[in-house]
Amino acid sequence: MVRPVTPPAEADPIRQVQREWLVTNGIGGYASGTVSGLVTRRYHGWLVAALPNPTGRAVMLTHLGEQLRFPDGRRVDLTAEESEAGPLKLHGDRYLSAFSLVDGLPRWCYDIDGTVLEKRVVLPHRRNMVHVTYRLVAGDGDVCFQLRPAMHFRHYESPVDAELARYSFLAIDDRYEIAGDPSFPPLRMQLHAIDSAFTHRPMASAHVVHRAERSRGYDASGR
Repeated sequence: MVRPVTPPAEADPIRQVQREWLVTNGIGGYASGTVSGLVTRRYHGWLVAALPNPTGRAVMLTHLGEQLRFPDGRRVDLTAEESEAGPLKLHGDRYLSAFSLVDGLPRWCYDIDGTVLEKRVVLPHRRNMVHVTYRLVAGDGDVCFQLRPAMHFRHYESPVDAELARYSFLAIDDRYEIAGDPSFPPLRMQLHAIDSAFTHRPMASAHVVHRAERSRGYDASGR
């Protein structure tokens, strides 16, 4: 069953920031966010794992930066961001042609001048695992798609400005492992793509605004 949602191009951008989606794994873990991709709550994340007590739910993978690079060198950013240092930027909203729920699971369709990209997310039942898939539905020429994962290992109720641990990074073929605070398990990632590459270029974002937390009177500037 497909449940269509009002075409984003016709919607108020602020409304798209307020619209949220949620996918669960049956054991307390989940993935959650906004239609625009903006992280607005401490509870948002592409993987919030359900770990054994006393840890409980833990934010592991918080955000994915998304960018397309075309053969002519043009770059199109689909990422949404808001920081203390700058205004709200919903880069992907202008290209988001449709958002729908397919059998209850979210699906985004981006149309960049005829190049159509589809994104879906699913969590396997009773597994602390998330699959985020991207499919080029239409378009001519080769398109390079770049992903930038962001992580912040913390309890999902912890303040968003909780101190970052010193992370270690391990790469074996197309598998990658990030480990930090020993009280959390490592985050393991695997990339399935044709002609893929991984560039290690670490950076920290310390002043990300979580506008839903701010509206509730909680600490809202963090990671």
